[in-house]
Amino acid sequence: MAAPKPTYEELEKKIECLEGELQHCRSAKEERFLKIVTHMPVMVDAFDEKGNIIFWNLECERVTGYAADEIIDNPDALKLLYPDPDYRKEMMGLISKLGFDFQNQEWNVTCKNGTAKTVSFSNISEEVPISGWFSWAVGVDVTEVKRSREALRRYRDRLVNILESISDGFFSLDSDLRVTYFNRAAARLLQREPNEVLGRRLFNAFPQARGSIFETKYTEALRTRKPLSFETYFGVPPYENWYDVQVYPFERGITVFFRVITEIKRGREERERLERQLQHVRRLEAIGTLSAGIAHDFNNILFPIIGYSEMLMEDAPPESDTRESLQEIFNAANRAKDLIRQILTFSRQSEEEQKPIEIPNAVKEVLNLLRATLPITIEIRKKIDPECGKILASPTQIHQIVMNLCTNAYHSMQENGGRLTVSLTPYEMEPNDIPPYPEVTPGPYLKLTVTDTGVGMPPEIVERIFEPYFTTRREMGGNGLGLSVVHGIVKNLGGHIGVYSERERGTAFHVYLPVFTTAADENGRPGAAPQPLARGHERVLLVDDEPQTAKMLQQMLSRLGYPVTPKTDSLEALESFRNRPDDFDLVITDTTMPRMTGITLFKKMIEIRPDIPVIICTGYSDLISEEKAKKLGIKAFIAKPVVMRELSVQIREVLDGKGSSTEERSEP
Repeated sequence: MAAPKPTYEELEKKIECLEGELQHCRSAKEERFLKIVTHMPVMVDAFDEKGNIIFWNLECERVTGYAADEIIDNPDALKLLYPDPDYRKEMMGLISKLGFDFQNQEWNVTCKNGTAKTVSFSNISEEVPISGWFSWAVGVDVTEVKRSREALRRYRDRLVNILESISDGFFSLDSDLRVTYFNRAAARLLQREPNEVLGRRLFNAFPQARGSIFETKYTEALRTRKPLSFETYFGVPPYENWYDVQVYPFERGITVFFRVITEIKRGREERERLERQLQHVRRLEAIGTLSAGIAHDFNNILFPIIGYSEMLMEDAPPESDTRESLQEIFNAANRAKDLIRQILTFSRQSEEEQKPIEIPNAVKEVLNLLRATLPITIEIRKKIDPECGKILASPTQIHQIVMNLCTNAYHSMQENGGRLTVSLTPYEMEPNDIPPYPEVTPGPYLKLTVTDTGVGMPPEIVERIFEPYFTTRREMGGNGLGLSVVHGIVKNLGGHIGVYSERERGTAFHVYLPVFTTAADENGRPGAAPQPLARGHERVLLVDDEPQTAKMLQQMLSRLGYPVTPKTDSLEALESFRNRPDDFDLVITDTTMPRMTGITLFKKMIEIRPDIPVIICTGYSDLISEEKAKKLGIKAFIAKPVVMRELSVQIREVLDGKGSSTEERSEP
């Protein structure tokens, strides 16, 4: 039999039972959900339809400091959490615009203690798990994350500002050598805009550098993960410069700092050149000091030789063999005197006097000297016109010109030999010749030409040949001074020097020196006849610490008629003068003496007798010069050794009132 159908009441009761069970299950599920979200490590809150907060989990309490009973069902909860009305209005307007389903929206929540925290909220309204909830939201405190992110952004901005403000070029490359950053300095130095380079492989953007040291070094840094630095010259247009490059690997590539150091390199080279010059100057100073000492002692030795030979010639019969021998001694001593002057001139301790001289003999002397020193593989030819006029110069200057030019020619033929030709001829400088040589004037000149058949020089070397310290023979000991010295001498003499050279064809130097047209005697005084021995009878106080020199001068002065009181001690001389100042008409004193110098002796004497004329002598001293002597009021300055004829003339000029005036006296 079929089961009886349930009655309406039974069905209704059963439905009520099922609904009760369903409600129980739902309550249990909600209870489990609430328990879970209450203890979740993220913020969870829920709202009813009126916007009131009806759920506030433990993480919300921890982050904000507000307990659940302070927030739930509190109509002013939003005012507590967002006290700024403008900010709260802005927030509500954004929510209305976005709707309730927004994700990762950051809000600045004000905590109970007054601090602000940034919370990232995601709101949920479609699936509401709890009865009575209209929507609910999940939030994460991102305050520290945001601070870190902001600090990172500020750091990045600061780093970018630094990289954009530095004068060094900077760029970064990834592991494929693609450009990931390119600063303004790099754009300026490499003449490319960043947008033209970024994202491209470096050597596609700069094909000129492909296969260069840059590609090699960058690849090496990527491979070894070690920093490296290098300097290099890149000669491909438009980047011809010296570069200093620093490469630093990082996790995903390399960074490169670079700078153009062309001017720095030039500065280094200039500094090294100046340091070499300074070392050379110091060597010259040492030579000069040694030369001065040699000159002083050697002049004191020569003085008696010249003086006694001159006095003996006065006593010897004319045309006698004795007189001829004495003349040779006298001439040899004078050549030694000239040698000392040359040494002092070379060491820049004195300026040699210029006088009208005939230079053919000087040129021949240098060539004879060179013939003895040059190898036989070098043939010397000379074409010297003996009728050349005189020039105003010193023999030393002519020797330096010829010797340096011939030495330069020898060096160009040193390996293979060749022919050295030296010619000296008159030359008339015409007005039409002036444009090539604007520093000279028309008129008669002597033309000295030194030609070789050596290796020659290219134009770029010819342009620099007269520069001081420029040499192509540095490794062979050349100092680059020879031709610059020649150039300076020629210019000082009012002349001109030119050079023509071809590779493998040889070199020719042409020197033009102006002819001295005014008649002059052998001493260089225009229109003067040889001076006779000038005599006198005035009383002379002679002071010289060298007994041999004092004895010779005493005899020389006695021959000229002067009564002489010799003293070899400056203090004794001063005492004699102090006791009898009117017994002397003239004082002749050496400069360098022990106990008291000649200058000090002069000053003390003029304190005793201001009108006493004084002649000062010196073999060489850096304490006194002719100009300084005149400023002090000294009547005459005589450089040892001096011949008797010159001494006699000088004494008469001083005693007859033609010397320096005591009115010029001043303290040094």
